[in-house]
Amino acid sequence: MNHRWSELLSAETFTAAGTKVMDIDLVDPISRLSVLMKLTNNGSVPTDHPAKALTKLEIVDGSDVLMSLSGMDIQALNFYNNMMLPYANLIYLDNVMALIEFDINFGRFLYDEQFALDCKKFRNPQLKITHNLAAGGSTPDAMELRVRADVFDEEIVSPSGFLMAKEIYSYSLVSAANEYVDLPNDHPIRTLMLLSRANAKAPYEQYNQLKLTEEQDKKTLLEGYTSDFQKVITGRYPLFTDLIYGACTAAGVDHYITPTFDAYPMLNSEGSGVAIGGPSFTNGGKKKIFGASSINFHGGYIGRCPHGAIAIPFGDQNDPDDWWDVTRLGSSRIKIKAGSSVEAASTLQVVLQQARAYK
Repeated sequence: MNHRWSELLSAETFTAAGTKVMDIDLVDPISRLSVLMKLTNNGSVPTDHPAKALTKLEIVDGSDVLMSLSGMDIQALNFYNNMMLPYANLIYLDNVMALIEFDINFGRFLYDEQFALDCKKFRNPQLKITHNLAAGGSTPDAMELRVRADVFDEEIVSPSGFLMAKEIYSYSLVSAANEYVDLPNDHPIRTLMLLSRANAKAPYEQYNQLKLTEEQDKKTLLEGYTSDFQKVITGRYPLFTDLIYGACTAAGVDHYITPTFDAYPMLNSEGSGVAIGGPSFTNGGKKKIFGASSINFHGGYIGRCPHGAIAIPFGDQNDPDDWWDVTRLGSSRIKIKAGSSVEAASTLQVVLQQARAYK
């Protein structure tokens, strides 16, 4: 068999926030790591999106950070890399589990022979999962984690490197303010992703203008309004669908979804003859859902821009020679201008996916 699944962590239950640390001691190259999270809800009033429960996932080798992303970073990057989200079922019902998977891809696609994580190239690689079950779902009181790896088995490969992804910068947004972010020039960049998840704002309302330059603005690669980039870039990707299951009332109950732009509901009541619906169309990741009476509902939301994210892919995503080779530059940076009225207490994250070669 050329490939196999390897279980790094069998089902383990947590009832409080913390960090799970484990050695990654696989001899065979890893194409993908998957973290499956199950949140047992303790109520039917949503706290936040279940992905918020994964605060940070890191892969480290001593002080060398090979991967560092939040749960929402991982989901959004997965979508822009693979044109689909990992498995997720956003269940917000009392004593029922919300299920969500986080996939860490080390190659351009599953079982990419050129890019994979080869643990033999490092001294003591470790996986660190920082979690807070109270942050997502419906006030969960228990969480179960599993971790598995998709590895090369009988197929002998010698990957030249792996795709390294990190949240390199995060800051609090101030309406109409400019922010300058210097980008690292140590490895070629495959994808740059901006993410600002807001309850009632689209990405372009949070980060309104972008300018990407080389050598202290000597050369401009990209400049303009995010609303234009949002249409052009996201139009290259398919719409995606959230599965959602919750409870609603005549007064309405707020629920959290993944798409934050062009998000349209497809909802049905559990039972017969009870109408459900939402308010007038709004952007953002929080939707108030109403029922003619108190009843459970199920269905989905179809839309774009997972968690307020827009990705800028550099060149042909399957051709490493076509990616942005910043190693030849003295400097590179992105200028971000916030929208005129950003959501209160909101933040913006800058995520890079780089091609890191083995020495």
